[in-house]
Amino acid sequence: MLPDVFPFATTTSLSIRDTVYDAAGNLYLVASSYGDSTYDGATVASAVSGQGAGLIIKFDRQMNVVWSHTYVGSGQMELYGVSVVGNDVYVAGQLSGGWLAGKLTADTGTPQWTRTGTLRSEEHTSELQSLRPS
Repeated sequence: MLPDVFPFATTTSLSIRDTVYDAAGNLYLVASSYGDSTYDGATVASAVSGQGAGLIIKFDRQMNVVWSHTYVGSGQMELYGVSVVGNDVYVAGQLSGGWLAGKLTADTGTPQWTRTGTLRSEEHTSELQSLRPS
């Protein structure tokens, strides 16, 4: 169960988009941050003002930050989904005019790969937007 309050502070805005628990009870949270964001006093994301950053944070069962990783691009960058399979964490999101997918290790948050691509038509943009959580 998610806590009622997350001790986040941000210079502009932070939008939590998705969460998932692993088998050990660790929480993975993906968010979009516009500006610098801190959690309980520690910087977890840094973005150029006016440009978004995609953020993933792993919390242990006591809600301590284990690791965090920020995806920054030129323009809009938002993460919308997270999934954990074994020791692999997968993220998916949207960047200016395209999409992003990534894989990190669950224990250290080390990025294993990141893929980006462009959306070629309005039809694909609508399809991607329909996958956003409500």
